[in-house]
Amino acid sequence: MELFINCKNCREDFKVDSSAITRGELEDELGRYFRMQCSECLSFQEYHVNNVRARVNMRQILIFGAAMAVLAIVLTLIFLSAGLIASLSIVLPIIAFSYFYQSKSASANQFNRMLIKRDRKE
Repeated sequence: MELFINCKNCREDFKVDSSAITRGELEDELGRYFRMQCSECLSFQEYHVNNVRARVNMRQILIFGAAMAVLAIVLTLIFLSAGLIASLSIVLPIIAFSYFYQSKSASANQFNRMLIKRDRKE
């Protein structure tokens, strides 16, 4: 999952360097309101943690998918004459990939659904 903000000045998305998996963790790390510099137009703006959005990290998905494809090919070549086992060697990596993608997508959706109150903490 990668976090990003839409710049208030140039309207381009830029990445937030954080490993937080919930808005609560992000608030603990950056504060409810924080200043951040856009990587596109280099302007500093103040943002609320609700301005941060999450999306699936496609690079991570592609790497895992490629690994599962290689695994499926290798297992199929090894068990080519085994019939049912050869079929499972194709199906199991596909199931693993779909589970991995679904879990990553669900965590990004959960992050985006959870919001923090907009009042300022004293």
